Amino acid sequence: MKFFQYFKRESGPTKKEILRERFMNFVSELKVRGFSEQTIDAYLYHNGKFLDFNSGIEATAFVFPKITSSGGGVTQNPVGAIMYISPRLMRGMLSQIYILNDPLNNFPNFKLAHTEQNLIINDLNQQGMGLPDFVYYQGVQGPIKIWEIKYTGEEQMLEKYVDTDYSKYISWQL
Repeated sequence: MKFFQYFKRESGPTKKEILRERFMNFVSELKVRGFSEQTIDAYLYHNGKFLDFNSGIEATAFVFPKITSSGGGVTQNPVGAIMYISPRLMRGMLSQIYILNDPLNNFPNFKLAHTEQNLIINDLNQQGMGLPDFVYYQGVQGPIKIWEIKYTGEEQMLEKYVDTDYSKYISWQL
């Protein structure tokens, strides 16, 4: 994953217009650095919703707050950071379930059994900040999550995932 495009808070245009402009600047920056030479669909995930601007790159930009400490206080910029989630990562479980909370409902058999908020986020929330699961504060801060799987009985057992004889699958040795 490529991480973080920082934003400064502005006033005037609507929040959606600001997000669109900042996201397109982020996409332009990726193009300049050689990450993408073509324009295809792009998705912006903010406040639990996908925004599709029909331009940019085929990826997801997860917008989350940035926390800044200064002068003994802490301030929050709600659109302060972006986590770039590549198209390949968006097809996987980690991005969809852990980061985005399964917005596409692709994993209905996974139910969140336990979650434990990051100590920093928990402390700030107890002081009234009302932060989401992920923030950027001296690096990405996020929760611990554990899921329970409800098996349907239609799962297939793949020998390569349960076989203990690694020599069938790995040709090299240490």
